[in-house]
Amino acid sequence: MRMLRALLPLLLLGMAILPGTGSAGASTPVPMDVYRAWLVNSNSGYCLAASESPGEQPVVQTGCSGEVVDWSIVDLAGTDRHSIDTAYGPLRCVAARGTTESQAVATDCWQGYDDQVWHITHNYSNNTYQFRNVNSKLCLAARGTSMGTPAIQTTCGAWADQWWWIYPE
Repeated sequence: MRMLRALLPLLLLGMAILPGTGSAGASTPVPMDVYRAWLVNSNSGYCLAASESPGEQPVVQTGCSGEVVDWSIVDLAGTDRHSIDTAYGPLRCVAARGTTESQAVATDCWQGYDDQVWHITHNYSNNTYQFRNVNSKLCLAARGTSMGTPAIQTTCGAWADQWWWIYPE
């Protein structure tokens, strides 16, 4: 079982790079409601993670194991607006404060705060997703390929560090 758990990220990575459906390069906003999924950065291959420490904490990329990398993507009222919530422990949401490039954080969830709400765009050509913050209009990214690299919000583009595979558990 441990061997299977260790190989799972590699198997999923192989599945994620298969061509998706739809027209090549097309990007479309999507409604989505996923419970317990990994968000894997397409640049680094690492998972988005929330610290287990209390209070507002930076969101970072790390190895894809343990509860700290389990997220729920919650569809807000059948729209293309979503929250990215921890799927374990106390409920916390990914937020991006302000309207300039800044660090993403996991914080207490409060309905109505646009810095905790994200539009999700699906790129069918490589089956990745981009998360654009409703408040700032900036995208969730993890620059670099090192474990522990903080997630940020930055100007949206086609850069691999802004695109994520979603792997339901």
